[in-house]
Amino acid sequence: MEFVLKDQKINFDPQALKVIANASAGGLRDALSILDQAVAVSKDGSITLDDAYEITGSSRIDQQIDFVASLLKTDMRQAFSIISDILSSGKDPLKFAQDLLVLFKNLILIKSSPELVNSQSIDRIKKLSEDHSNRVFEKLIDLTADSLAKMKQSVRPDLYLEILAVKGSELVTDRI
Repeated sequence: MEFVLKDQKINFDPQALKVIANASAGGLRDALSILDQAVAVSKDGSITLDDAYEITGSSRIDQQIDFVASLLKTDMRQAFSIISDILSSGKDPLKFAQDLLVLFKNLILIKSSPELVNSQSIDRIKKLSEDHSNRVFEKLIDLTADSLAKMKQSVRPDLYLEILAVKGSELVTDRI
């Protein structure tokens, strides 16, 4: 993607390319298609991180981290507020759950192999992982994956996202 953008003399935020690469799941054609869309929506001919989030439907990493932090603190008011913000901004709840899976993986990896964590918010991820064992994040991965499967079958995936928040908080306090 960098080669194409440099060849076309289009400025870009390297973090935007990471979001696009993640959304394309390793498919070069998909990545180039998303990149083309990002160029089309860019306001000044430069691809920004916001352009990448808009095109891919991904939530901002800060929202994901804030959501997980609210689960770990069992702050349902904050968790539901973040869900409301995500949904009101038109983000897909399924995509948010998929993004959470990547974040949970990074929370596990940061402890043993920080060089494998590819995120602009690595310091926040590191801080978030410090107070909890990998076992908690593994359970949250399982819970999120189960919720995601149910979300895909539901006409109300937002409801399962809210249930994920409640169960995730209960899980952290060992109530489930």
